[in-house]
Amino acid sequence: MAQVEDDIEEPEVNEDDNVDEAPKLPTISASASTKLNKNQNQAALSTSGLSDIQNVRAELTSQVQIMQQQQEVKMHTLESQINEMEKKLQPDIQKLEHSQEEAKTQLNRVKDRIAQMESEDITPLQRQYDTLAANFEKFVRFDVDSKIKPMQDDVKASKQKLTDLSAATDTNLARLEESLKAISEKIETTSDNLKTQQSKINSQFDEIVPKIGQLEHKVQLLSNLIEDSPQLSAGTSGLKSQLSKTQQIITNLTEEVIPTRINETRDQFEDAINQLNEYCQKRMKDITLKQENLKKENEAVTENRRKAQETMTHLIQSSEDTKDRLKNLQDVIKARISKLNSGMEASLNATSESAKDLNSEAQNGSTSISADVDEEVSNRKKQVTAAIRRLQDTMKRDFSHAEHAQTQALSRLNEIKDSIEGEHNCVGRLKDIRMKLKSAIETIHTYNSARIEDDRNGVSPFQIGARLQNIEKRLLETEERLSKLDNKKSNGKGPYVIKVAVERIDPVPEVPKPASLPDDGKKSRNKSQEEEEERNEETVEEDKPKTNESPFKKIKDEAQKAEKEHDNTQRSKNDSPFKKVKDEAKKTSQEK
Repeated sequence: MAQVEDDIEEPEVNEDDNVDEAPKLPTISASASTKLNKNQNQAALSTSGLSDIQNVRAELTSQVQIMQQQQEVKMHTLESQINEMEKKLQPDIQKLEHSQEEAKTQLNRVKDRIAQMESEDITPLQRQYDTLAANFEKFVRFDVDSKIKPMQDDVKASKQKLTDLSAATDTNLARLEESLKAISEKIETTSDNLKTQQSKINSQFDEIVPKIGQLEHKVQLLSNLIEDSPQLSAGTSGLKSQLSKTQQIITNLTEEVIPTRINETRDQFEDAINQLNEYCQKRMKDITLKQENLKKENEAVTENRRKAQETMTHLIQSSEDTKDRLKNLQDVIKARISKLNSGMEASLNATSESAKDLNSEAQNGSTSISADVDEEVSNRKKQVTAAIRRLQDTMKRDFSHAEHAQTQALSRLNEIKDSIEGEHNCVGRLKDIRMKLKSAIETIHTYNSARIEDDRNGVSPFQIGARLQNIEKRLLETEERLSKLDNKKSNGKGPYVIKVAVERIDPVPEVPKPASLPDDGKKSRNKSQEEEEERNEETVEEDKPKTNESPFKKIKDEAQKAEKEHDNTQRSKNDSPFKKVKDEAKKTSQEK
């Protein structure tokens, strides 16, 4: 008996322990009861230990009844504590459900606001961007070409006129040179003729003087002959008179007529030479002046032509550069507009997708997100409107200031870039909002993973089945210990005194608060589920053995019944907030 008392000790009752888990009670299975009956029969054959066996049986029966009563009390206590826990958690669950409904309402408002912004604000801005791009493309393709084409035509006409002017100038200069050559040749011919005439006149004078001398000598000889000849004396007076006349004529001719004629001819020749020289000098001066003027005009024309060519080249180069710059500007503006549109669409899509995942976001988060979204949209609208106005004002300027307009457009694009990508920009704020939404989603996933991990580790208050299995295991261990006691009793030892051991119940770990639970689990079950439970209870009662039942079989059946009831209750809670939160979390993860 002392050994039996050592083996079966009374368990200590700890008031601080949690009673969520049932105590480890010994159970007697069918095999154990069979062994017990066999041992009892063997003991009955022994007359010496009959009284001991009866005493042991009575003690075991009493101990089993006491333990059964204690088990029933603890089960009732466990049920009452579970009900109290449900009542305590019910207000928190209702608050969570209310907050979840408010969060859904806030999310719906945010979604409506985003849809309204897309329909009222973003769509007009997109249309304005499209109109602006079309106007700019029209300006670049048609207006610029229509303005540059007349300039190119004027440049071509000026070039043609300069070419004609240069050709006419070259022709006139060639003609002037030819006329100058002809005049110089005529002057040389005239001077040669004058020299020839002068030489002829001089030679004639030289020939006339000796002839006159010879004639005087002949006249003198004739006069001498006449004086000497007597035959001629009779006619001397007449001859003398003739000779005197002839001599007078010759003298007059030599002294007056010929010198006078020579002087007159010389004077006339000198006058003609002087007049010719004056005329030639005058003509030479005029020709020289004309030549100098033509040279100056030619130089001026050449300089103007060179300047016109340089200006034309510069204009052509400037027009080509302007075309290239305008084309590059168009490409850059189109790229910026497309990038801005894609960024806006991506931001709006990201905002919409992130807004769908705000299941656990409360009032503060929803309010701040809606305020940030409204502020960012208003700022974005103002910036885009200002940029559109600046671009329109820039395009309305004169095409002659194309470079200035290009500079202004680039500065406006830089401002738009700063407003989009710079400090305190709307994209950054949208990114911050997106980070907040991601943080909220990660918090939801962390909570769900922690809850799932707790369920997996068996710390959930709803996993009673595992604890009941643990109770069954302990009951089997108790049956084994009872079988050992029966074996010891068959060896002829005295009656055993069984000391009831109160087992220590491990404390239940902390359980995270569920998102929501129904107000009353029993109310959520419908009539079909209650009928199914009643059928299960009847089946369990029919399956109970009617003979050789163990005292712990009832406890085991009640535990199985409680487990089945719990399973039915869990099946009836498919639409519970836990299920909804889990489904929403799965849906969010699938969408991401």
